[in-house]
Amino acid sequence: LALEHHRDAITWEWIEALGWESRPSAVGEEHDQRIEEHYYHWKSPDLLKYNPSGLVPTLVDTQSQRAVFESLVTIQFVDEVAIFSGSSSSPLLPLDLFERARVRVWADTVNKTCCSPYYGVLVKADEAGRRESMTALIKGLTAFCSELKGPFFSGSHPNMVDYALLPWAYRYYVLQHFKGPQYAIPREGGTARFHRWLDAMVKQPQVARTLPDRDRYLKHVAKYATGSARSKVANAVRRGAQAHEIDDDVDEAVDEFK
Repeated sequence: LALEHHRDAITWEWIEALGWESRPSAVGEEHDQRIEEHYYHWKSPDLLKYNPSGLVPTLVDTQSQRAVFESLVTIQFVDEVAIFSGSSSSPLLPLDLFERARVRVWADTVNKTCCSPYYGVLVKADEAGRRESMTALIKGLTAFCSELKGPFFSGSHPNMVDYALLPWAYRYYVLQHFKGPQYAIPREGGTARFHRWLDAMVKQPQVARTLPDRDRYLKHVAKYATGSARSKVANAVRRGAQAHEIDDDVDEAVDEFK
């Protein structure tokens, strides 16, 4: 999202890192459950070279071979590089130092309170656990909505907070699809503004270019909903941690195909 936002100032290339394009369904291989599992959890050697945790996003400078990772760090990094390079797009972190600090705090807040609970609802096997995560999600979204200063977090242009939330906000339809209508985000009350915000976000050209196909994403994320995903995030949630509390040693998945 940050790279698309500043596409006039930064030249970049996306490289397959998680096996999305290499799965049997994509390349026409005869179905083999072991192959499917292998590619579902596959991570490219280059990704692991630059980020041993194997998490995305990971940015690599082709000249220096230096890497930057962690979602919020990469957003700020891209913004700073773009501004230095003369980007004509609005900055993702305000120039006003106090508002800049506020944006950084809220980007971290929505990451923990609006993004992590998504996985709690999706992965947890017990209804009580799912409801607990859903309650936390609604609370987080209500707080986010109370801070909106316009159609977007800080006014008329999306910034770091909006982009931190958007990837999961766009995917909330998954919860209702797999877990039932009681897991839909309410259109009234404290989250009413959320739906107006989301509508405004997905209409942004730089956002629309990044959105995954909804049906294809449902097929991808089904393993989380059925409890069979073995990613670090899924493993962390199953052991009772939050999605942002991954432990690389404890939550590492084993590729049984090797």
